[in-house]
Amino acid sequence: MASPKELRQQAERLFALALRARERGDIALADQLTERAMQYLEEANGNEDSHEPSPPEHPQPPVHQQQQQQAQKLTDDAESEDE
Repeated sequence: MASPKELRQQAERLFALALRARERGDIALADQLTERAMQYLEEANGNEDSHEPSPPEHPQPPVHQQQQQQAQKLTDDAESEDE
């Protein structure tokens, strides 16, 4: 199995060939080469994904946003006590 780096290099070569084919007016070949290059990139990214931890299902808002939410909640609570 090729490494992600090798797959990206192959995709780069295919993109270069696709550009040359398009310049020559061979749009069908350019599209085929581009599609194959994209497959290599997807495979390279898929191989890397298995080594990375998956992101959390419910990401936490940035700290600044959390502070704003807490301040708003305190303001809302104080207003409801005044009523």
